[in-house]
Amino acid sequence: MLHTCEMSNPAVLWDNHKESLSEDIHYRVQCENPDMEVLYNNDILNEALVDVQDRLQALGGSSIEVYGLPTPQLNEPSQTGIALTRWGGLRVSMTW
Repeated sequence: MLHTCEMSNPAVLWDNHKESLSEDIHYRVQCENPDMEVLYNNDILNEALVDVQDRLQALGGSSIEVYGLPTPQLNEPSQTGIALTRWGGLRVSMTW
């Protein structure tokens, strides 16, 4: 939608649906940590933003900042054990 439609306010769309857009990531983290109750947090939302950014770039679109969305943080360890690293254009998610 960001790449092909001219949306009036993508940031509001993100704010209203960021948990829905992060469901797969939340589910994966919960499965990797079955003894913990994993809540939606900044690490999970950040990984969703990285995914949105990657999809935009794959479509030849502008950077995520152009749409007024938060800039995802890369290469920072997180409390949920998600580390995002770029190796040759490939995004790798590692847990510890």
